[in-house]
Amino acid sequence: MSARSQSRFRPLMADGIRTARLMLAATGERAAQEEFDQAVLDLQPGEDKRRFCRTRELIAESLRILSPDGYVLRQVSSGSDDPGIALRNMIDGSSEKLAAAVLATNPHTA
Repeated sequence: MSARSQSRFRPLMADGIRTARLMLAATGERAAQEEFDQAVLDLQPGEDKRRFCRTRELIAESLRILSPDGYVLRQVSSGSDDPGIALRNMIDGSSEKLAAAVLATNPHTA
């Protein structure tokens, strides 16, 4: 895979990490936030697709703590948007960007 096609995943990783950090910060879950930050720092350098997949796993693992019952996200501080909607928007946006990156990498899959 070319460096150009691999680099399409870098903005997706950065966006996902930023959004996950914001959501963790909104909950006040300082320990989870610190664990997530350390896991991101510990990501091994290498092929962007592999790092991207591992980043998405880290995000999913970290955000699971926001759902005590596994279905509904607990409310965050008053005045904040519904965390379920925020999470849904994050997932939808990430999925759309991922699909665009994959299609741009391999236009023959369309």
